[in-house]
Amino acid sequence: PLLGNGDLLTQYEAHGRLAQSGVDGVMVGRGALIKPWIFKEFRDRRAWEPSAAERVAVYRQLACFMKEHFGDDAKGRRKAWYFLPWHFDFLSRYRPLPEEEFGERAAAAPLMQTRLPPAPGG
Repeated sequence: PLLGNGDLLTQYEAHGRLAQSGVDGVMVGRGALIKPWIFKEFRDRRAWEPSAAERVAVYRQLACFMKEHFGDDAKGRRKAWYFLPWHFDFLSRYRPLPEEEFGERAAAAPLMQTRLPPAPGG
Protein backbone atom coordinates (compact mmCIF):
# COMPACT_ATOMS: atom_id res chain seq x y z
CA PRO A 1 0.00 0.00 0.00
CA LEU A 2 1.03 3.57 -0.64
CA LEU A 3 0.46 6.05 2.19
CA GLY A 4 0.48 9.82 2.17
CA ASN A 5 0.98 12.20 5.05
CA GLY A 6 1.49 15.80 5.90
CA ASP A 7 -0.24 18.35 8.09
CA LEU A 8 -3.78 16.98 8.04
CA LEU A 9 -6.07 18.79 10.47
CA THR A 10 -9.51 18.01 9.06
CA GLN A 11 -11.48 15.21 7.49
CA TYR A 12 -11.98 17.22 4.31
CA GLU A 13 -8.20 17.55 3.90
CA ALA A 14 -7.70 13.82 4.38
CA HIS A 15 -10.44 12.85 1.95
CA GLY A 16 -9.18 15.44 -0.54
CA ARG A 17 -5.63 14.09 -0.37
CA LEU A 18 -6.90 10.54 -0.84
CA ALA A 19 -8.91 11.55 -3.90
CA GLN A 20 -6.25 13.82 -5.40
CA SER A 21 -3.21 11.59 -4.96
CA GLY A 22 -4.68 8.11 -5.27
CA VAL A 23 -2.84 6.85 -2.18
CA ASP A 24 -4.29 3.93 -0.24
CA GLY A 25 -4.35 5.78 3.07
CA VAL A 26 -3.11 8.81 4.95
CA MET A 27 -1.11 9.21 8.15
CA VAL A 28 -1.95 11.81 10.74
CA GLY A 29 0.57 13.18 13.25
CA ARG A 30 0.17 16.64 14.75
CA GLY A 31 -3.44 16.79 13.60
CA ALA A 32 -4.25 13.86 15.90
CA LEU A 33 -2.36 15.46 18.77
CA ILE A 34 -4.26 18.73 18.32
CA LYS A 35 -7.60 17.07 17.65
CA PRO A 36 -7.68 13.41 18.79
CA TRP A 37 -11.27 13.07 17.52
CA ILE A 38 -10.02 13.56 13.94
CA PHE A 39 -10.39 9.80 13.35
CA LYS A 40 -14.10 10.01 14.24
CA GLU A 41 -14.38 12.78 11.66
CA PHE A 42 -12.60 10.67 9.04
CA ARG A 43 -14.93 7.77 9.69
CA ASP A 44 -18.10 9.89 9.71
CA ARG A 45 -16.94 12.11 6.81
CA ARG A 46 -18.02 15.23 8.66
CA ALA A 47 -16.63 17.64 11.22
CA TRP A 48 -17.36 17.19 14.90
CA GLU A 49 -17.05 20.41 16.88
CA PRO A 50 -17.15 19.25 20.50
CA SER A 51 -18.34 21.49 23.26
CA ALA A 52 -15.93 22.42 26.06
CA ALA A 53 -17.40 19.63 28.20
CA GLU A 54 -16.94 17.10 25.37
CA ARG A 55 -13.30 18.20 24.90
CA VAL A 56 -12.68 17.78 28.63
CA ALA A 57 -14.13 14.26 28.35
CA VAL A 58 -11.65 13.51 25.54
CA TYR A 59 -8.77 14.81 27.69
CA ARG A 60 -9.99 12.76 30.65
CA GLN A 61 -10.08 9.66 28.45
CA LEU A 62 -6.48 10.36 27.41
CA ALA A 63 -5.45 10.52 31.08
CA CYS A 64 -7.29 7.23 31.74
CA PHE A 65 -5.51 5.58 28.81
CA MET A 66 -2.18 6.75 30.21
CA LYS A 67 -3.05 5.41 33.66
CA GLU A 68 -4.01 2.08 32.09
CA HIS A 69 -0.86 1.97 29.96
CA PHE A 70 1.74 3.25 32.43
CA GLY A 71 0.14 2.01 35.66
CA ASP A 72 -1.05 3.79 38.77
CA ASP A 73 2.12 3.42 40.82
CA ALA A 74 4.66 6.21 41.35
CA LYS A 75 6.64 5.25 38.23
CA GLY A 76 3.49 5.16 36.06
CA ARG A 77 2.27 8.52 37.34
CA ARG A 78 5.72 10.02 36.71
CA LYS A 79 5.62 8.81 33.10
CA ALA A 80 2.06 10.06 32.58
CA TRP A 81 2.92 13.46 34.05
CA TYR A 82 5.87 13.63 31.68
CA PHE A 83 3.62 13.19 28.61
CA LEU A 84 0.38 14.91 29.70
CA PRO A 85 1.70 18.50 29.61
CA TRP A 86 3.14 17.85 26.16
CA HIS A 87 -0.22 16.51 24.94
CA PHE A 88 -2.14 19.36 26.56
CA ASP A 89 0.09 21.84 24.73
CA PHE A 90 -1.09 20.33 21.45
CA LEU A 91 -4.71 20.02 22.60
CA SER A 92 -4.76 23.72 23.47
CA ARG A 93 -4.04 24.57 19.80
CA TYR A 94 -7.45 23.29 18.67
CA ARG A 95 -9.67 25.67 16.71
CA PRO A 96 -12.63 24.88 14.47
CA LEU A 97 -11.62 24.92 10.79
CA PRO A 98 -14.84 24.90 8.76
CA GLU A 99 -14.32 23.82 5.17
CA GLU A 100 -16.12 26.87 3.76
CA GLU A 101 -13.56 29.12 5.44
CA PHE A 102 -10.36 27.05 5.39
CA GLY A 103 -10.78 24.55 2.55
CA GLU A 104 -9.15 26.69 -0.14
CA ARG A 105 -6.43 27.90 2.22
CA ALA A 106 -5.58 24.29 3.15
CA ALA A 107 -5.17 23.38 -0.53
CA ALA A 108 -3.11 26.48 -1.35
CA ALA A 109 -0.87 26.33 1.75
CA PRO A 110 -0.76 22.75 3.01
CA LEU A 111 1.67 23.40 5.87
CA MET A 112 -0.14 24.12 9.14
CA GLN A 113 2.07 27.06 10.00
CA THR A 114 1.38 28.80 6.66
CA ARG A 115 -2.36 28.34 6.36
CA LEU A 116 -3.60 29.53 9.73
CA PRO A 117 -3.50 33.05 11.09
CA PRO A 118 -1.81 33.35 14.50
CA ALA A 119 -3.97 32.30 17.44
CA PRO A 120 -5.40 35.16 19.51
CA GLY A 121 -2.81 36.20 22.05
CA GLY A 122 -0.23 33.93 20.31
